[in-house]
Amino acid sequence: MRKKVVIAAIFILILLLSGGYLYYNSVINHPLKGKEEKTQVVVNKGDTLYNVLNRLDTQGKIKNISMIKIHIKLNSISGNIKPGDYEINSDISFDNLVNEIKKGNEADNSIKITIPEGFDIDKISAKIEEAGLCKKDDFIKAVKEYKHPNYIKFSNEKRYNIEGFLFPDTYSIKKDAKPDEIVDKMVKRFEEVLKECEKELNISLQENKVEETINISAMIEKEARNKEEMPTIASVINNRIDKKMPLQIDATVLYALGKHKEVVTYKDLEVVSPYNTYKIPSLPAGPIASPGKEAIKAAMAPAKTDYLYYLYDSKKGSHFFTNNYNEFLKKKKELGY
Repeated sequence: MRKKVVIAAIFILILLLSGGYLYYNSVINHPLKGKEEKTQVVVNKGDTLYNVLNRLDTQGKIKNISMIKIHIKLNSISGNIKPGDYEINSDISFDNLVNEIKKGNEADNSIKITIPEGFDIDKISAKIEEAGLCKKDDFIKAVKEYKHPNYIKFSNEKRYNIEGFLFPDTYSIKKDAKPDEIVDKMVKRFEEVLKECEKELNISLQENKVEETINISAMIEKEARNKEEMPTIASVINNRIDKKMPLQIDATVLYALGKHKEVVTYKDLEVVSPYNTYKIPSLPAGPIASPGKEAIKAAMAPAKTDYLYYLYDSKKGSHFFTNNYNEFLKKKKELGY
């Protein structure tokens, strides 16, 4: 009897090992999900192979990331990959997929372009034209006609309804790409980064809170001088909202004016605009720029403080924070404002 049990156990173990091996081969030979003939794989500047795999996993485009990572370690696969946008055959093996993104797609005749954090759509469109991808007016037209996702609220008060949702990053864009394709690419990248933020912070952002979060993120991006103080600036914004205080953020005034100025004057503060947070008792009509990842994370997970005021200290290269108005006025005088 005991002998039969041992034989049965061995037989079951063999079946399990065989099944596991077959599944492993299935994943490695066909790692990509989806019924489409081609799968878009994006490699951004500075990406590692693990970055790319994690992004594909977040997008639901890959079968079993844990098994693939085991395969990478077992076979000592190096990840010297090249930035670019790749149209990969969906039935490709994992090893061939890696070879494709190692070779690069220079033959695709693409243009690399970097959109800095804190750029608004007018600046992005100028950068796009400067790179030779399309005319600024054509890009603006594509922005205005873009069918925005449900998490973006339509409003006639906004300058552009998708302002803030064209993610600032380094892109590899084909020379013959149409303006609407470029816009869509940047919005899709925003969605990828938002998912990454949710995963890193272990926070699930409700759809009706996305625009508010990006609205706050954009102000953080324009106001902060370093990423370390971003969560603190986020706390000031939230604290003022809770107390129904005007946000009084100069960056929103500059956006309302539609031009950059080194010094915001008292006359500037009088501009009538749904973006002027000196005049409205709420958030601006919409985001004022495209925030980067750290600003988005700061808005999603602000610091817990009672601060209501801040001033930039040029000597320190950072902001001074306080919850006391008299202390704020004293510091303002000290700094020469």
